[in-house]
Amino acid sequence: MGRFFLMVVVLAACGDNASPDDVEPPSLGGFGKPAAEPRYVPAVCAVRAGDPSSSTDISVSVAALGHGATMFAVPNTGGAIDGYLIDPRMNVSAPKTLAISGSFSSASASVVDGRIVSTAIDGSGVRIDLLDADLGNPQYVATLPGTQLAEPSFYYAGNDFVMPIAGNDGLWLHRLADSFEPLDSLQLLATDPVRALAATQLSTALLAAWSTDNDCYMMLTSRLAAGPYRHIAEACAQPRVAADPKTNIGVMVYAGAGGVRMMRFMGQSFDVMPSLVRESSHAPRVVWDGNRFWIGFLDVRGDVIVGFLDDKGEPVTMSLAGPQPDKAGFELAVVNGLPWVVTLDATGYTAHQMCAIVEGTKELALDNPRGQAFESLWP
Repeated sequence: MGRFFLMVVVLAACGDNASPDDVEPPSLGGFGKPAAEPRYVPAVCAVRAGDPSSSTDISVSVAALGHGATMFAVPNTGGAIDGYLIDPRMNVSAPKTLAISGSFSSASASVVDGRIVSTAIDGSGVRIDLLDADLGNPQYVATLPGTQLAEPSFYYAGNDFVMPIAGNDGLWLHRLADSFEPLDSLQLLATDPVRALAATQLSTALLAAWSTDNDCYMMLTSRLAAGPYRHIAEACAQPRVAADPKTNIGVMVYAGAGGVRMMRFMGQSFDVMPSLVRESSHAPRVVWDGNRFWIGFLDVRGDVIVGFLDDKGEPVTMSLAGPQPDKAGFELAVVNGLPWVVTLDATGYTAHQMCAIVEGTKELALDNPRGQAFESLWP
């Protein structure tokens, strides 16, 4: 293991911001010159780096713990699962090959009630294992049929603890006991073979989004039953979705025609048109940190682009101008209540803590600037 270092820096948006909207001056209700509202931009507030051996052709999954996070890594060509523990200062441990037999094409890390859970895909389906806090002593639970998992894997549909899994015949929902043992299953929608699946918790409902070769679907359900859904006659590759559980405002990003695209919605009113975020880009990510929606993706150069949606729901982004991971070799995750970009590639591990600052200053945006104007502009 090499040395870790922590750099506390504040970097303005490095010329990669989305085109700013014109600021509308406030109405003149009295004397004096009106003051424009401050414009916030993304910045890197801290960096943690290390050098665990890795490769460029790798898939990673990051799940927050109460005291840090855990990360799984699997070669994209298939293989064993390497597990990492990330401490509260975002230092990463040496890799530990999980004692789970098989060759896996992907593995998703989840943390449920403080318990680390591995859900991994091999030739026989989706395997569920429970892990100790040190990533040891895997306890096999079950193998369920399917080829695509959400990130993370477990959600609630009303009072039911559920796991969405997609396969060659569409989307299925599996109801689980508290022990993670499967109780029953239901096919929510029959479609062509699913190539990618995403999900998020929307209040007490599960919102799932999935893509076939030629179509995109979104469905909302609050029980073990099919719910309202939307079909778009184009693929939504590499989908990710996140939501504010208090307002039921959500954001879906995906790789579509021309580059990374985005749809914003509220509740089950997701019959909205997608917009282009960035041309010639791919591998999108989105998270809700309690104040803002943060998005990330890889641009045509392979650089990691990251930022947030402003008060009008428009992306304001910057380039990290450093790591160039594989399309599955990075994650945008909320750890210890903060948004982090975690990458793992041939150069090792890096974690960039993102924050919002007033443009042209070093002032952090510690409050929620979203306000009523932001909500009123969303569907």
